Amino acid sequence: MNKKITIATATALSLPLLVGCGQADTEASASSSAGSSVSTESSSPVAQTAQGSGVADPTEGTDTAAPSEDPASTEAATGEATSDAGALPAVEDPCAGQCMENGRIPVDHPKFGAMEVVAYFNQTSEDGAAPSTGNASYALYQDGTPVGYVGTEGEVVHFGTSPALPGQTWDLANGSNVDKYGNVYLSFDRGVTVLTPTDEGYNSHGSLPQPEGVGIPFDHAGLKIDETGEPTILQKTFDKDGVETDQIIEYTWEGNSFAPVR
Repeated sequence: MNKKITIATATALSLPLLVGCGQADTEASASSSAGSSVSTESSSPVAQTAQGSGVADPTEGTDTAAPSEDPASTEAATGEATSDAGALPAVEDPCAGQCMENGRIPVDHPKFGAMEVVAYFNQTSEDGAAPSTGNASYALYQDGTPVGYVGTEGEVVHFGTSPALPGQTWDLANGSNVDKYGNVYLSFDRGVTVLTPTDEGYNSHGSLPQPEGVGIPFDHAGLKIDETGEPTILQKTFDKDGVETDQIIEYTWEGNSFAPVR
């Protein structure tokens, strides 16, 4: 039977919900290793922000390495900073018409209003490969125009608005991939990507699939959102031999971050 556990070394993942101007976009990441029950440790700041066009450039290294800062930004892509107006500058969506589209999620951004998050899977394996593998990315659209795009080089079997593989909890009792705090959720192979609204669009805070050896916060995890929109992320744990245990760590949203249930 799955049960909640307390991990003394676990730290809250800093995934802030920004609802207005002038608030800092604090970013952090944590990793989960199959060699222990859980490992969620703070590391250097990361950014995977849908505020311009580009591909995140993860840092290569060990299990605890964090993705590096995404060099893409509205200023770099357009030559001007985002204004306080309700419209973001248009950018290129390199996956439009080229990659497999795995769902669109309508969102109501606290600053920019009605938008749409588009999940892509860009196949990189040869046709006929089983399973096929590819890169995950997402674009942000406003009034039918792409205003943000972020991709990674981490290879996955699936990335989209719902799971495609067995064994992952994905229970959206509220009928939406968006919780009551405005966070947006996507599924990859065996984990959860969380996009939080910021003053410049959305930020995944390192939770997009990454290349092997780069830690991500919610690997081996599933998602529940109750009827009221309250989210819970459920992360599996593993023993020293990499065998899954019967213990589950539950993360809930506490103010402006996900923290393990004590």
